[in-house]
Amino acid sequence: MDKKDVEKYIIYGAKWCNYCNMAASLIKSNGIQFYYMDLTEDNEYKEDVKRFYNVRTIPLILAISHSGITKRIGGYTELREFLG
Repeated sequence: MDKKDVEKYIIYGAKWCNYCNMAASLIKSNGIQFYYMDLTEDNEYKEDVKRFYNVRTIPLILAISHSGITKRIGGYTELREFLG
């Protein structure tokens, strides 16, 4: 999937996470729709997300194409590289 194929992003993050906030700002500045899934208050949900995607840190960023295909981008650094 290339960045031109992306319809929207999903960010799993937390209010206190600077990289999560920077990722949201970067996506906004590119004019692309995104959903921010705030894990701040729900530790059980946070642990479920971490287990399901096999990650230890946030943000976790997913790209969803116009055809519905989902690609795991990674964190903020990987998002910057992807948007290049």
